[in-house]
Amino acid sequence: MELPQKKMLKLKAQDARDLEIFSACLQDAIIPVAALEHLPNENAFVILANRFKWEDNPVEHEGAMLHHRTHTGVHFSHVERVQERNINHDDPAHVLNLLYLEGSHDGEKAGSIHLHFSQDAEICLTVKEIKGHLMDLEEPWVT
Repeated sequence: MELPQKKMLKLKAQDARDLEIFSACLQDAIIPVAALEHLPNENAFVILANRFKWEDNPVEHEGAMLHHRTHTGVHFSHVERVQERNINHDDPAHVLNLLYLEGSHDGEKAGSIHLHFSQDAEICLTVKEIKGHLMDLEEPWVT
């Protein structure tokens, strides 16, 4: 079965409202622990996610409704600190399910980005300013 050509997302976040769009796009993303990377020398945090494509309508095939997923890269810059709760790095194959993310402003530009996962796991990024990029990296596949 050939998939219809789908547009690949490419988004930028500069404030907490923009992060609401990221959150909607990344809801229920599957992320292996090994696909989370803090790059302190670059003041960055990167994620490789297996994203459910909420924006696509399902395709009917042989009586079943088929949905799509795609690999998506997420990059946050201006990261000054990363705090984690209930993330087990001893098992890099362990998979996290992203429920939602949110941002907040602590000052004029500074703030934080919170990634909330199932099983009470969380990552909090303290940022000098909210600046993120989200980009689909390859064609979707049926799930």
